[in-house]
Amino acid sequence: MLAACGGDSDSGSTAANTDLVPAGEKAAQNAAEDVTPLGELVEVDAQTRFTVTGFKVNSSDSLGPWIEASVRGEANDDAGAIPFEIAILCASSTETGGWQADSTVSLGQEIPAGSFLEGFISLLLPEDGRYGEPIKPCEEPALVKVSSSEKTVWFAIPSDVVAEINSAAETLNSTLGS
Repeated sequence: MLAACGGDSDSGSTAANTDLVPAGEKAAQNAAEDVTPLGELVEVDAQTRFTVTGFKVNSSDSLGPWIEASVRGEANDDAGAIPFEIAILCASSTETGGWQADSTVSLGQEIPAGSFLEGFISLLLPEDGRYGEPIKPCEEPALVKVSSSEKTVWFAIPSDVVAEINSAAETLNSTLGS
């Protein structure tokens, strides 16, 4: 048997929710509290250490801008691999973005034992399907999520990079009439 306290079923429901924030914003805020500094190698699994060393905005095609994340992966005495999930999370979205095949490093790419792999991964903003459609701006905090089967780490995207990709997306959106 269920029982209710009080009278009106709507009473108090909105008052309790005034401190709520959108889910994407909350996820980004929580992740931002545990950010790894750029360039710091982090053990993502028993075989692999990984870092993001920098970011560059690329807007060289008509489908929209992306961020090239410079990365380094290192394998210990056993073969390792680049983590299988590396993606952008913006406070303005509950989804992470994808990646492009023009990257010089691939998700899940093997790293031979006792070696390292450096290059860049082209990361798309959340909800960018690469169809030349309008792209939502990325609100801060903006982060790169790096996940292996054992661990998730976060790297902050600097404000100037976020501003630059948002400007490039706005330019694209204006040409699309949105």
